[in-house]
Amino acid sequence: ESVLQLVDCFCQMARLRIARHFEGLHHNADRDGYRLAQHVLAGKLNWVEDGILRGADTVLTGVNPSQRKGVDE
Repeated sequence: ESVLQLVDCFCQMARLRIARHFEGLHHNADRDGYRLAQHVLAGKLNWVEDGILRGADTVLTGVNPSQRKGVDE
């Protein structure tokens, strides 16, 4: 009987985990994330990128891109 109790407990816990995972399929931020990704791809959030790459380049190389010769802005 103790084996059956152990198996029953294991199965109940597994069913609860499965139910939570399936619930997560319907209650998530996918729709909002997709909408945001579409805005990014359409170029509507380019202002977020302003200065990020230039700043990273300065940190990585120690040289500000605007101070390099031949740098197109």
